[in-house]
Amino acid sequence: MSEIRLNKNICIIETSMTVGQIIDTLDKTQYAYIVLRRPKQEADNYWFYVCRPAQLLFWIKNPGSFPNIPEDIEGTPISYLIDKIRIKSDSASKMLPLMELIPFHETDSAPVVNKKISSWDEHFYRGGWNSANFPVLLQGNKPQGVFDPVQVQGKKMSKQENRLFGYVGIPETIQSYRGIPTYHAADTADSKLFGYDAQEGLNVVVTSSADTDTKSIPVIPIHQAYPDIKASNEHPVPGDSVDLEVTLKDVPSGTTVGTVMLPDEPPEVVFKMRVHLLCADYSEWRDLDYSKADGTIKSAQFTITAPDLTLDANGDYPEREKLLVRANFYYENRWCGEGRRFLDLRLDDSIAKVKKLPKPPESEWQKCLNIEQGAQPADLLVRIQHQQGNNYLWSFLSPHLEFTGSSKAIMEIPDGAEAWVKTLLEPYAGVNLTEVKEANIEGIGKTIYDSTPEAFKEAYWKLYNALNTNFNSILFISDESCVPWELMHIANKGVSPEFLGIRHAVGRWIAEASSRLVQNISVRQFVVTGSGYPNLPPINPLPWVEGELDWLTEHYKSQRIALNSTTILDFLKNGTAQAVHFACHGQNSNKNSLLNELIMEDYPENITPLAINGWEVQDGLGKQHPIIFLNACQAAAAGNQLGLIVGLPAAFLAAGASAVICPLWRISDEHAKEITEQFYLAAFSQSGKTLGEILQTIREQWESKNHLTFLAYVLYGDPQAKINFNPQP
Repeated sequence: MSEIRLNKNICIIETSMTVGQIIDTLDKTQYAYIVLRRPKQEADNYWFYVCRPAQLLFWIKNPGSFPNIPEDIEGTPISYLIDKIRIKSDSASKMLPLMELIPFHETDSAPVVNKKISSWDEHFYRGGWNSANFPVLLQGNKPQGVFDPVQVQGKKMSKQENRLFGYVGIPETIQSYRGIPTYHAADTADSKLFGYDAQEGLNVVVTSSADTDTKSIPVIPIHQAYPDIKASNEHPVPGDSVDLEVTLKDVPSGTTVGTVMLPDEPPEVVFKMRVHLLCADYSEWRDLDYSKADGTIKSAQFTITAPDLTLDANGDYPEREKLLVRANFYYENRWCGEGRRFLDLRLDDSIAKVKKLPKPPESEWQKCLNIEQGAQPADLLVRIQHQQGNNYLWSFLSPHLEFTGSSKAIMEIPDGAEAWVKTLLEPYAGVNLTEVKEANIEGIGKTIYDSTPEAFKEAYWKLYNALNTNFNSILFISDESCVPWELMHIANKGVSPEFLGIRHAVGRWIAEASSRLVQNISVRQFVVTGSGYPNLPPINPLPWVEGELDWLTEHYKSQRIALNSTTILDFLKNGTAQAVHFACHGQNSNKNSLLNELIMEDYPENITPLAINGWEVQDGLGKQHPIIFLNACQAAAAGNQLGLIVGLPAAFLAAGASAVICPLWRISDEHAKEITEQFYLAAFSQSGKTLGEILQTIREQWESKNHLTFLAYVLYGDPQAKINFNPQP
């Protein structure tokens, strides 16, 4: 039997909607499935009828082709048309082999599944549901997605499976490994007719007659819960056993700070989460169940042994210290928040207990962490968390495999990692690459890979061997922002060496700067700014920038604003745009990443992270949650010549950006223009490519283009994010 997946790219249409409203909705946005929902007042229970969008559009746009459908139908509710077609004629059956929702009967609704399933079995072949070719996953009465098959590479579906999953009757189709039909090039017209060139986004959209305005910024409803970490002994001494119970509440805890963000589901829906508890060297995973109606149904319980206190500068033990306990929460394999509290760790029982323990400071990201409904987890999530000193703990999560904790998951990232990256990569940043230089760059990548903990290598190859070519995406959520994990050069027995960011779609996210990690970015207003700095010494000119900005304006009707400090600061505080492109110089500070700069034409009045991460910017441009492209070409002669490793991306993320794309080091002005064109042609099209996949395509050109610029760009965001570009007229 075929493996299946839950495809959440569905549009839920109420049967009270008119044909005109449905056509308008489906013409503007592309979905994998339509779920027609008939309300309770018309039936004892909700009925759900599932089809492909193109099937429904073809039917209602060609009413004369089918019996019993009136010619003028735009103002007609879809329920009326379904009722008129209840008597299925032989001709309709032949012409609509996939539209088996016509006719439907009370016993014909698709099987409803109230839990996720990993394989297709005989239960779903038993028949009796001719109204739909696809079963629906429900939470309450709300469809969460449609199950469809995942075609395993090299394995063909049986005729029974093809018929079950609705692929019979479409001419000349083949199945892609993701289970969505792909047409031969010669069948372009047919593919457009039936709509299978549509992109496969990941958003669940509920549409009603009052919900057809696509011009407003989509509001993603979020439910906020508050972690609470209870301790059997709040004042332990080293060696004491302490029981910890992690729960979620609807009000903030008196001892624990933090938030957990979840999709805003009906009160009865149970969220099944994984909790990762960290305390000193302790690292364990447990399960937690929670619903809005009942609160914590199943708590996550742990038992730790209180560690030794940390030696002070003189090599002595202090009388006490605040012992930090952290609980990270994961829902559907996506990180959705953290709770933190202190314990009063005493040297021995002679030390008096503190009367009141303070709360740990709250991170800025916890105020607006976003977990998007319907978002799919990356194939591998790597969480890199700071422990003590220079030590970082790596943990791993995947929807495909279970990973256990490992004692080999700690790595040391010494101070000066930013300078280390600069020292290694800077000599190759602005030159054409010889064979020796290419070998050296690959050697740097291997050094990065060798530095990772053994637990990462074990987890990576375990997942790679399980998925092979279906291992597509990796997301790093890290407390460390300097090391280019995308440039790990990885090989194994039988697997040729390759950079991680070329083999996979890779995204990174700075945990402490997190605000809005999403997979669906809607862009209606596009603003560009930049300068070639002509005759502005001591700044080196960038002769290709004007062409880059002109190209963006010509192709996407973008609004251009001047690159001076007053204009840019005003735009950050008051502007409206969902995509912003900077083409300019960037400059790093030797002293502090908060002093890194975007170089303005009124230099030295430059824009720093301190200006970007202000309250007014969060309330201004930040509320638009834009994607930011920092195409900061070469550094200005007035300062260091490394790109934008830290500081600026973190500031934009903290201000509210949905994603940031930028180079890690000095790049070529000419190649930066070429990469800009490649990026937007892919990102703003309807091809369905994710941001991670687009950067994969760009990176893999580094050898053929003979330049390191093509390896320089990184994505701060979800590697599976897509842009829906729908510019305002």
